Amino acid sequence: MTDALRLEVVEEALPAELNQDLRNAILANPLVRTRWPNADLWIVSLDSFDKTGPEDEPYFRAILADMAGSDVADAVGSLWDIDSVEVIPSGRARIPHDDEFGWAAEVLRGDPELARRIDAREVELYRPMPPLASVVDANGSFHRVVAVGIREIGPAGDVRHRLVGVQSADGEVVEAAPVSEGEEAGVADGPAAAAVAVGAGSPQARVRVWRAGERLWDLAVVRPSASSGVNGSGVELRNVDYQGVRVLQRAHVPIVTVGYEDGEAARTWLSDESGFEAEGSEPVPGYRIVEGAAPRTILERGQGGGDFRGVALWLDGEDLVLVSQLEAGWHRYVCEWRLRADGTIQPRIGFAAVRNPRTAVAHTHHAYWRLDFDVFEREQNQVQEHNDPTLPGQLARWHTIRYEVRRGREPERQRQWRVKTVRAPHGYAIVPGPHDGTADAFGAGDVWVLAHHADELDDGEGVTTDPARARAQLDRLVSGELVERADVVVWYGVHVQGETGVRAGPDLTPFNWRPKVERAPYEVLAPPVVPEPEDEDDDEEEDDDEEDE
Repeated sequence: MTDALRLEVVEEALPAELNQDLRNAILANPLVRTRWPNADLWIVSLDSFDKTGPEDEPYFRAILADMAGSDVADAVGSLWDIDSVEVIPSGRARIPHDDEFGWAAEVLRGDPELARRIDAREVELYRPMPPLASVVDANGSFHRVVAVGIREIGPAGDVRHRLVGVQSADGEVVEAAPVSEGEEAGVADGPAAAAVAVGAGSPQARVRVWRAGERLWDLAVVRPSASSGVNGSGVELRNVDYQGVRVLQRAHVPIVTVGYEDGEAARTWLSDESGFEAEGSEPVPGYRIVEGAAPRTILERGQGGGDFRGVALWLDGEDLVLVSQLEAGWHRYVCEWRLRADGTIQPRIGFAAVRNPRTAVAHTHHAYWRLDFDVFEREQNQVQEHNDPTLPGQLARWHTIRYEVRRGREPERQRQWRVKTVRAPHGYAIVPGPHDGTADAFGAGDVWVLAHHADELDDGEGVTTDPARARAQLDRLVSGELVERADVVVWYGVHVQGETGVRAGPDLTPFNWRPKVERAPYEVLAPPVVPEPEDEDDDEEEDDDEEDE
């Protein structure tokens, strides 16, 4: 009889170098204070550039936000010299957090009639898309305006929606969009979990899965509210080891978009944790080990809301499952990872929406995983592609991809990919899932094979409803670099029409696996040592000595 799996979840401290001294140095930097002399600046994201060697100069990156205004800036610098911060204004606007939206809602409740109708459930306030209705006046001044959606039920049961804005500076209410009447789509949004303050809870946890004395999985899990990328990236996995062997350095979903049939589009975000049902204990705040029934997200309940925000973890037979629910306007996302005892990794994302006329317009969701493979080792990986029937000019079904490239899914060729070390036949296959779809013009593509660069965690685009900017800009990262015998990153996109309830995503499956390898299976051979030529002067001195004798 096979021993049952055991789950271990413990707090994982941030890297020691990302300490309060560094945060203070960033905020006190003269460049920062010169640009924002009186601003209420917060560091909403702080991370170190990954994969620096022992002799490499380690760098950090931070995202700064003016919590009283709307400015966002990127700050980068060296951990060896924390005073050398380079501040780069980004042009992105800060997404309103729970407290700020709650403040805007309370401002609207200052109207007694509206407050009465809210209490009578005739009016519902919600977070819309886009989340801001900010304006620039004639003299170029920027005015931050928090957008609030209002859903009203008329006397005859008719429903209409409108957007208003609340100016951050003075609380003035302005009309942001006209009344929208007609068909709704989506489900009811139930009671939300209690608001979580910005930065509350633990940003990450160490997760291990054991079978008796054998450690099957060992990884760091970062919750969506602390995930990397300019728009967050859902439940993020880092330093993923299976049976003591490195598989992935980082795996996450930094880009999510939606394209509507009427030509409108949006770049959304995966950082706002939404409430769902999960009963259990929290050994680490924000990481709940489920006991009893499996968690119930909006996909299972058919209704939004719940009493937990964060990452739920549970053992489903031979699988470790991690799940979180996210929200962006009226869209809801279920981000899930399933790590099986046999080494298979199944990233999944599901799409839902709460009631709104925009979700009644036919639309397609697009999500893009960034999979930074380090199979056995970091810089000796390669990606191979399978086609059956074979490609023109190709004799074998498998061929090696040598340079950065974008590739289509092409299920008619049974196309899949695999990442392996060049030193041995061990690796992981990337097998498309049955619900992954293929890219349309707005969807941009299915798969990209790229060389690793620490500053390419996403395409740099923030939240927007401009269709040209909302589209995934991954093609700009394709520069023709060599990806054979290299540190490779695979981007994998899925394209799902509407809210079907399915979870889309590929299977990452090990092949020819060699467990319990503590280091790369084959040592890198040192270059041959060439003897230095003897000094001619020494030879002459030896000859003189012989003559003297």
